[in-house]
This record gives sequence, structure tokens and C-alpha cells, in this order.
Amino acid sequence: MKKFLVGMAIFSSFIYADCSSGGCYDVEITRIFATDAGVIWVTPSGDVSQLNCTPAGNTSLTLEDTAGKNAIYSFLLTQMTTKKHVNLRVHEGTNGCSIAYAY
Repeated sequence: MKKFLVGMAIFSSFIYADCSSGGCYDVEITRIFATDAGVIWVTPSGDVSQLNCTPAGNTSLTLEDTAGKNAIYSFLLTQMTTKKHVNLRVHEGTNGCSIAYAY
């Protein structure tokens, strides 16, 4: 019974990995790239069409040039490299689904 409960806990954590109106939760970062304008595009594993903003290229969130950009970028690169799941909060209503913070 204990093994069954542990298995269900692991399985259920994958069920809820997705995006909703305000962000993407428990997702992996599948791609990161930078544009020549200095904007960083971040593609999460969740369905970004559920967000209350307009995703960049219909697939990605953007990391704009703000005071916290370098810290968030470093965090996301680390999480992507180690294949850890992250939570991303976006600025709702923005064009490009600008990332507000990540944890």
C-alpha cells in the first residue's frame, strides 16, 4: 500500500504540470533563446494558450529587459540544465507574456 501511495504521489505531480491564466506551474523549460533586441524567449512544457496574455510566437514567454532579468535568466538556465520543474508567473494582458517572476 505504501508503494502505491508513493507512486500515486509521483504520478499526480505530473497531472497538474500546466499553464493557467496567470502562469505556468510545475513545468520544465524546453527551450531558451535570445533575440538581437535583447529579449529572451522561454518555452515551457505547459500549454501557453491557457495564459491570460499573448505568447510570443504562440509558444513562448518573454523575459524583458528589467532589473531582475539576469537573476531570472540564470535561474531558468539552471533549471533547464538540471531538468527541474519551475513555476512561472506572467504579467497578465501583456503581448509576449512577459515573465514577472520564477520559482
